[in-house]
Amino acid sequence: MGPTPDFLLEAFRNRLRRLGRVEGRDLVIAPRTANGSLEAFVADANELLDLSVVLVAVSLAVEEAARAIKGRPVVFTTGSDPVETDLARSLSQPGGNCTGSTLASPVAAGKRVELINQAVPRLRRLAVLRNVDLAGERAERRATEASAQRLRITAQRSCWD
Repeated sequence: MGPTPDFLLEAFRNRLRRLGRVEGRDLVIAPRTANGSLEAFVADANELLDLSVVLVAVSLAVEEAARAIKGRPVVFTTGSDPVETDLARSLSQPGGNCTGSTLASPVAAGKRVELINQAVPRLRRLAVLRNVDLAGERAERRATEASAQRLRITAQRSCWD
């Protein structure tokens, strides 16, 4: 399910301990990595079907988990727009078996430009790096560019895929 950075997994475990949860008694944490292989991811997802809740922390994996795991909650964190990828009906009322958080947000994209402008008031040019393959990228791009234009900042895009 994608490489799991050890520090994130350890932070997750630490927070669970602070909440009084005991791994092995209250929950099972079964990290998986597919190393970019969709086939390996699907095999891993099938192994997790017996679990009550599945937490997925990689954008592609979230979409595949939602397709593979029906009838169990899938909690995700993603860089994609969960509404645009059909993981949720809306951010406030996701519906279905998926819920979670996202970094993708046109509102947040515009706010990031405003925050950068507050930190660097003389800013006139801003490099904006984008992954054009992420769902929601177009909406974020438009919000970033609109915010930059309002602040008289030239937003220069650089994309990768």
